[in-house]
Amino acid sequence: MTRTLYDSEDLPTMYFLRFSKVRAFGPALALALGMAVTAPAVFAQANIGGSLHGTVTDKTGANIATGTATLSSADMGTSYKSPLSKTGVYQFSSIPPGKYVLAVESPGFAEAKFTDVVINLNQDELLPVSLAVGAGTTVEVTSEGDKVVTTDTAVVGLFTSETIKSLPLNGRDYQNLILLSPGVSRSAGGTGQGSGVVASGTRATNNNYLIDGADNNDPVVPSGAAGGSNGQIGAVPLDEIAEFSVITTNGSAEFGRSSGAIVNVVTKSGTNTIHGTLFEFVRNPKFNTRQWFDPVGFKSALKQNDFGGRFGLPLIKDKTFMAGAYEGYRQRQSLTTTEFLPSLELINTVTNPAFKGLLQSFYPNTISNGGVAITNANFTNTGVGSISQIRKLNNPLDNDGGFVRFDQNWSDRHQTFLTGSINNIVSNGANTAAVLYSGYGSTSRPYHFVLGDNFAFSARTINTARVAVQRTAYSFPGEAAPAAALASGAARVGGPYAGLAYSASIASANGVPTLSDTSGIFSALGVPSNFPQGRASNTFVESDELSMVRGKHQFKVGAELRRIQENGYFSNAVRPVVSILDSTLAGFDAATLSSQQQYFFLTGTSNRGFRELEQGYFAQDSWRITDRFTLELGLRYEIFPPFNESKGLVTQGYLEDANNNVEQCTSI
Repeated sequence: MTRTLYDSEDLPTMYFLRFSKVRAFGPALALALGMAVTAPAVFAQANIGGSLHGTVTDKTGANIATGTATLSSADMGTSYKSPLSKTGVYQFSSIPPGKYVLAVESPGFAEAKFTDVVINLNQDELLPVSLAVGAGTTVEVTSEGDKVVTTDTAVVGLFTSETIKSLPLNGRDYQNLILLSPGVSRSAGGTGQGSGVVASGTRATNNNYLIDGADNNDPVVPSGAAGGSNGQIGAVPLDEIAEFSVITTNGSAEFGRSSGAIVNVVTKSGTNTIHGTLFEFVRNPKFNTRQWFDPVGFKSALKQNDFGGRFGLPLIKDKTFMAGAYEGYRQRQSLTTTEFLPSLELINTVTNPAFKGLLQSFYPNTISNGGVAITNANFTNTGVGSISQIRKLNNPLDNDGGFVRFDQNWSDRHQTFLTGSINNIVSNGANTAAVLYSGYGSTSRPYHFVLGDNFAFSARTINTARVAVQRTAYSFPGEAAPAAALASGAARVGGPYAGLAYSASIASANGVPTLSDTSGIFSALGVPSNFPQGRASNTFVESDELSMVRGKHQFKVGAELRRIQENGYFSNAVRPVVSILDSTLAGFDAATLSSQQQYFFLTGTSNRGFRELEQGYFAQDSWRITDRFTLELGLRYEIFPPFNESKGLVTQGYLEDANNNVEQCTSI
């Protein structure tokens, strides 16, 4: 159900995807070291922009070598100029995606004006221009769509803002559209390494995500692979995405870092027109039906509210612009689960007071906490019976995301932008487990900021610099133990904490232990043994790219430095665990529960601070030999050096022989 509150943007009601066929032919040959000969090849491809070029001729087909081409944006009042070369070629590079007006003029000829030229992200467009004789006049062309030809040979999926709005999109997650790109599929399995969005057969963790040309990947040092199902750090509200492209094959040398797809997202800027949008999407149990495995008369509750808005406005007309967006998400979902718990008869047979106190504190309270207790005849061979519990679970999820962008046009030669996004994602695990004190939640707060600067030394020499900072902090808070469970620890008669109540901290060696049954008869009690855990990663990126057009050549050189700080703690068995050693159902009795037990945990800390400096350098030359044949040579060099640990807590591993002597080992 969709409820649009207010929308002042003039949005068409129907859109379509257009695929242009390259009207040129020539040989193609893949070379080593990223070199390629194609016809025609990617030319003047920019990370967060597109390109437009063409040859200007007269009615006889002769090239016009004198004149100027001007590309203007009415939305932001910016214009770009390109003098015609000796062969009559104009060239625009690193142009932000959008709609423009192209005007070409030459002494003695009528000006040609194309009023609806679209520059697409990471696309090189070809638009030839023919001038008629007649100084002081203007010929306006309004049907140039058939003349604009995309000349890229890279395999790219392009999604404009119109496409994003018109295609069905469940959950308002633009990443679902990535699957519509050529060569992209979703792999089998859940989340994590080897699953998610897969491009050309590579792992999902090998994709490279960019926002406004800056790194947006989860580094996860020292594993070297991006975390999560796709590895993306922060997300931009859907309404703030101007375009995004998915490059799967034949990307130019300026794109690197990963062997998978390059997902390049560019955000919207403000314009000279004030505009805004408000929205809300609603899902409610009133619209739901009963799930197949739900008890009769019970209907799982699912409440979702997705709401927000976007705005854009000029702070100073034609000079300074601002845009922003907010999206909030609230989910309340009731699930059904079945847990197997010891019966009160079995608990009463336990003689160990510490064990008995734990069992009495959790299992009966769990049943009385909204659960439905049902005696299960399948477990009567224990001699004392057991209980199968069905409980409704509340699984709350809150997500708030904000984005802001500022653009400054210093002149036609100099533009600067600043973008920033912050997300706050909270999943409350206090009531997400059927057995009390066994649930845990998750919180993450990703930040992503980019400062970009484009400066044209001349119409044919452009420098692009970017500085980016991103941070993501994860934590997994556990459910607090009830007071009765803490007090049961005082019944212990041995060990370092004899006579003391359990600590309320799950990080304490004296914390309430995780209670498990090795036979799997009953559900586990307590938070997992590898809690607490968490991590925070910081990435600082500096990049610079210089583009130069010289005759039929366009040269690009650039470098990128990524400084990574990965701070986190994650270990197994860092808190007490009590295991009931039982391998057969018949052997599970009061004596086993009371006597066979193990307390084990690791001491020390798993806190680590990994540091790494990744580097990337590239150079490429796009040589347009003719209008129908382009030779592109590119070389990129990536450096992923060994990481180090800030506290010196990572050392060489070694083996000992039977006499406790260190054996010869291969260096790690």
